[in-house]
Amino acid sequence: MNHFSINLKKYRLLAGYMTAKEFAKVLEVPYPTYVSYESNNREPKYDVLCKISYLLNVSIDQLLGNEFIYNTKNIASENLKLEKELSLEICKCIKRILGTNETKKIFKILNEF
Repeated sequence: MNHFSINLKKYRLLAGYMTAKEFAKVLEVPYPTYVSYESNNREPKYDVLCKISYLLNVSIDQLLGNEFIYNTKNIASENLKLEKELSLEICKCIKRILGTNETKKIFKILNEF
């Protein structure tokens, strides 16, 4: 179920829920319970899993990491694509929250690393 905790956070961010607390509220579960899902300390019951799938607009198989990919080139390519999409979404959220000038400052600092 390790893939689940990683995928849960990834798809939550892609869906635009920037904080676990925000998503826990929408999901109607206590925040500590939700955090335990993302930290791989607890597994959701089936009805909660279905609701997560619905809210994030992904299949349960995607959440659980049960994707059928036939060769390693496709796996690497798909992972890179998802990482790029996630990075773009994070950048958009930072820009929306902080504004263009502050975002440029942050990216300039990050580029120095």
